Amino acid sequence: MKQEKELHGVLIRGRADGSNPDIAKSTGNPMEVTILISQNGETWTETDSFQLTNDLENTLYLSHSRKVR
Repeated sequence: MKQEKELHGVLIRGRADGSNPDIAKSTGNPMEVTILISQNGETWTETDSFQLTNDLENTLYLSHSRKVR
């Protein structure tokens, strides 16, 4: 990804239950996520950290949008 983009947030999809792909697995999904961004792919800056619920999908919005590559 060589062009600059504006990042507002991310969607995290956890592991699905083996018998039903629409239900989150009861264990093994992330509980904490830290978002790091970069302009060059070498130097990374921590932006936001989140506590997640054990849902199949979690939408995480950054505290403000950031320029990334």
